[in-house]
Amino acid sequence: MKILIVGEGPSEGVRKESPSEWVGALPALVQKIAKVEFSHDLKKISDRAVPRLHGTGNGYFKRSLEWMREAQKSGYDAIVLVVDQDDKQERVREVKRAQEDMTIATIRRALGVAIHKFDAWILADEKALSKVLQVTVQTLPAPEENPDPKETCKQLLDEHQSTLGLANLYAAVAEQIQVDTLEKKCPRGFAPFAKRVRACLGPQA
Repeated sequence: MKILIVGEGPSEGVRKESPSEWVGALPALVQKIAKVEFSHDLKKISDRAVPRLHGTGNGYFKRSLEWMREAQKSGYDAIVLVVDQDDKQERVREVKRAQEDMTIATIRRALGVAIHKFDAWILADEKALSKVLQVTVQTLPAPEENPDPKETCKQLLDEHQSTLGLANLYAAVAEQIQVDTLEKKCPRGFAPFAKRVRACLGPQA
């Protein structure tokens, strides 16, 4: 199975030598949720090379459809797409609408919105953080209520004098994170996304 994974940028993946080659946190999370083997490409949602659609709606509904069409045209079996809410509640509605839209019915999809940012998902499992940072990290309650989870992650790196950059921290934590913990701690964003990933990519998909 080959899937197209679309995110907002470095938080979701680590850029390798090729500008189009990304690996890291989001693909690792998808694999842990789906529990199936797959190959993937990881792209930025802002990539202007993806052709625009006209007359299909606004915001992330339209952008999601554009990426679904790109995945279909390029021969992927499925698409996984995650965007940040960034305090814009309409994004949840737009992405949900795209998830349910049958305009491009032949492409399987799992679309999600991180509340408020993807970075919050990294804070959900203190055991994973502790293992990666090799220190004891205290429980960080309600990561979806954190107004600036990226800054919290930076503070953790500074506090524990880690040489990891943010993208590498996220990738390492995603490899260790417990999905059930993440679903409980991030019920508004990650839990529905995980359900869609299982339906899209799981053994019965």
